[in-house]
Amino acid sequence: MPTKRRLSSSALAPIPTNAAPLFKKPRIQTTEVSPSLSDILESSKSDLTDLQNDELVSYITTLQGAYQELATELEVSQKELKKVNKTKTSGEQALSMSADDIKAKARKMADIMGKEIRKQMKWQPSCKRSGKRWTYSAMVPSTEVLNKLFRISDDSKKAWKTKKIPLGDFENITGDLTASIRYGQLRVTSEQITPHWKPDEQSFSVSGLYGL
Repeated sequence: MPTKRRLSSSALAPIPTNAAPLFKKPRIQTTEVSPSLSDILESSKSDLTDLQNDELVSYITTLQGAYQELATELEVSQKELKKVNKTKTSGEQALSMSADDIKAKARKMADIMGKEIRKQMKWQPSCKRSGKRWTYSAMVPSTEVLNKLFRISDDSKKAWKTKKIPLGDFENITGDLTASIRYGQLRVTSEQITPHWKPDEQSFSVSGLYGL
């Protein structure tokens, strides 16, 4: 008669309820698909009410992205429109200005430029050495006024962006560029002044050094 095999006490012990299962269920990976903007816009109130929290977050994220794209496109369009309007306005002003208007405008701009440069000429320790830099920039209604301001011949048909003007000729435009200080006088020390013309912005800038 065969002997019966006795089970050990460990084999008869109850399985703990918190024990890990012997076989793990395979995880099912789901691919999250963001809703399209058209799907969101076509959703009814009842459709939106039935959405889960994660679905609502997805809808909001899609709307935020669409809004950002629209805001960027609007900003670019406004900049382009502003540029077109500026060019149109400048062209209309140029056409409406007579020779006397151009001359008067250039004279007024020259006076303002001289005053603004002299305002910057304050005593600084660097005035004793290499000199202190001054800068000036302004908008111009037309190329004709710009050429009249810097006394550039209108016969020149070539567009320019920079011109070198000797200091003496520049001061004939602005007046003497000097400023009195307690024990002397400051003056512009640059031998040449170079206007920089930006036709797209209808503006120019000049700069130089001043010192003792």
